[in-house]
Amino acid sequence: MNPYPEIEPYASGFLDVDPPHRLYWERVGKKGGVPAVHLHGGPGRGCTPANRRTFDPAFYDLVLFDQRGGGRSLPFGELSCNDTDALVLDLERLRRHLGIERWVVSGGSWGSLLGLAYAEAYPEAIAGLILRGVTTGADQAIRWWSTDVRNLFPDLWAPFVAFIPEAERGDIVEAYRRRITDPDPKVWQPAAEAFWEYSTRLSSFKTPAKSPDATVEQKRQGTLMFFHYVHNKFFVKPGQLLADIPKIRHIPCIIVHGRYDVVTRPLNAWEVKERWPEAELRFVHAAGHDASEPELMTALTQACEDMKKRRRG
Repeated sequence: MNPYPEIEPYASGFLDVDPPHRLYWERVGKKGGVPAVHLHGGPGRGCTPANRRTFDPAFYDLVLFDQRGGGRSLPFGELSCNDTDALVLDLERLRRHLGIERWVVSGGSWGSLLGLAYAEAYPEAIAGLILRGVTTGADQAIRWWSTDVRNLFPDLWAPFVAFIPEAERGDIVEAYRRRITDPDPKVWQPAAEAFWEYSTRLSSFKTPAKSPDATVEQKRQGTLMFFHYVHNKFFVKPGQLLADIPKIRHIPCIIVHGRYDVVTRPLNAWEVKERWPEAELRFVHAAGHDASEPELMTALTQACEDMKKRRRG
């Protein structure tokens, strides 16, 4: 099923949450239709026009918002009062602010973790879940893209590691974090550029020739936010999201995952499916992690279409 044409918001605004944060939100599609919300990846990125295109605009009343410190939310790049519990509460505040009783929650990559955490905290607010590129914040998942992925992409991994002096390579993630959090542009800028290039090239099944356009400050903000969450183990107790799946097994769920996703391993999606037999897991062949890949866009559009029949209430 092909994605829908581009569509513009019919409403938008800002929601004041914990100071100093103000969240940008927008609504697209059918005013008064079936409510849905999309949770972007990152952490620290923001929603894009492409995120609107997998939902039928004649059926869904879709909410998109930029999480704390990301996208159009203010202040840009702010790390204070920025953790998973705060983002979960923001999502619930937004639902109540917009007067929505229950909604379909869709989340990709980091957004899948946030979607699971939100559903487990507020199951009564969920009419259905659509998850893509699943991650649950496990340490082994972080080790996979930072170290073990060299078994598949040694040519991409080699320059990523070569950037770090040999004496510090025992913990590549921490070595990058120290540089990216350094106030000296001569230190953080090359580190942010190297990490941005590496993560972007790993995301696509058909490796792009170069990273998407982004300013140096956007790259720093994105990497700062990412390492803020990674350093704190995504502010989730190990195994917590998988252990709490029994709370939400009654909710309709469709999981879409690229067969060759090397950023969030297919094993992540399988582990959720093992604990959630009622969920439908759809591996997408000839696809990686990047949601803009045509195969994933098609699969996500179909999942949103199928959720019409499976949602609660």
